[in-house]
Amino acid sequence: MIRVVVYLSGKAECQLLETQLRQLLSRRSNEELDCRFYADPAAARAALLTERADAICWDVTDPAGLAYLAAVRTAGREAFLLVMAAATTSPLVYLKPELAPDSLILRPVTAEECRRAAGEIFDRLLAAQHEGADCFVVKSRDERIRVPYRKILYFEARERRLCLRMAGEELTFTGTLEKLLETLPPEFRRVHRSFVVNADNIQRVVLSQNLVYLRGDVAVPLSRSYKKEVREYDA
Repeated sequence: MIRVVVYLSGKAECQLLETQLRQLLSRRSNEELDCRFYADPAAARAALLTERADAICWDVTDPAGLAYLAAVRTAGREAFLLVMAAATTSPLVYLKPELAPDSLILRPVTAEECRRAAGEIFDRLLAAQHEGADCFVVKSRDERIRVPYRKILYFEARERRLCLRMAGEELTFTGTLEKLLETLPPEFRRVHRSFVVNADNIQRVVLSQNLVYLRGDVAVPLSRSYKKEVREYDA
């Protein structure tokens, strides 16, 4: 599901944009489109702060609406941002670091311009999905970090957060190991109530010491109840 949130006051512009989004996506992917339109910037902001969007289209000719857009971008920068402006709108209004738009449509809005913008949106989103197939994505307020699964040594539950450990680097994010395991490929195995390891990076398992040694001689604890998960690596 690709979710797009649109703040525009013109019904005809909304229909034109939605038509091009749906037509283009149907030709390029089997994904479904959830396109939500708002004539009130406060309602659009509330929707975006409640639920994630993959792309945002925002009318920047409304000064009041700009303040709401700034709040949305402060809360999360990962969505593709398409701004719609008049030919007379100064670029200084929307070309700001705190907004960082990805694309622009100038009025009068045409089907060709909507089709171009839709292509840019789906180029980004569909490419990210393909890239993410072999990566784990760590999400923060300001960015998404893609980590190839092969580089991950283990995940650790630590102080109500999760830690992703690579060779010489750690990334932390919110979540639980139970939910995490539902999304990981099968090479990731739980070896302790606080640890999930990448079995492809196991060097050896020493059952007598209750330890799993990963690439780089990184050791993690092994619980008795999880020994069967890694017994074939026993040194």
